[in-house]
Amino acid sequence: MQAISEYIKQLTQFMIFSALVSIIAPSSSLRKYINLTLGIILIGLIIEPVGNIIYSTGDSLALAYGKYENMISLAGVRNDELESENAAMIITEYKKQLEEQITSLLESRSTAEVLSALTVVNEDYRTDEFGSIYGIHVVLHIPYDDSQSTAASIAFGNQNAPPSPELLTETIVNDAKKCLMDFYNLEEANIHITTGSR
Repeated sequence: MQAISEYIKQLTQFMIFSALVSIIAPSSSLRKYINLTLGIILIGLIIEPVGNIIYSTGDSLALAYGKYENMISLAGVRNDELESENAAMIITEYKKQLEEQITSLLESRSTAEVLSALTVVNEDYRTDEFGSIYGIHVVLHIPYDDSQSTAASIAFGNQNAPPSPELLTETIVNDAKKCLMDFYNLEEANIHITTGSR
């Protein structure tokens, strides 16, 4: 009688385990393989008493059961690898889109040309902050010619003396920094803007 209760207990535990695996398993192409593996293990558990009667031992079935448990754990490891690869692809595309967005935003606001825009984001897909922007580094090229100096002098309210290239550069950099702070809701310390030439 104890063997029967142990058998029923084992089947019940496996059914609970397989229900949890079905709930936790991702809804992807791996699900059918997980269900197949669980089905084979269930068949093995159901047939085990017959095997014990025929062979007077459950060692071979226990060995097979152990192999299937290993397959399930390997499937979980592979699933983690796929999630990691997907997260890396998502982050790469996300950074590319951020660079394009930053370039478009800054070039539409001034005569400066964005040479590069790099972002620092949270790349850990297991956290709630996945994809959060931590910092931005932009390199701007600010051309300075007479037409800009005239426009800049009017903007500064002094039509007689155009601002120096340094003052114009500082103004454009500060404006770009403020624009990025407002748009991405970042602290000033997390935005670095430098100037460079092509």
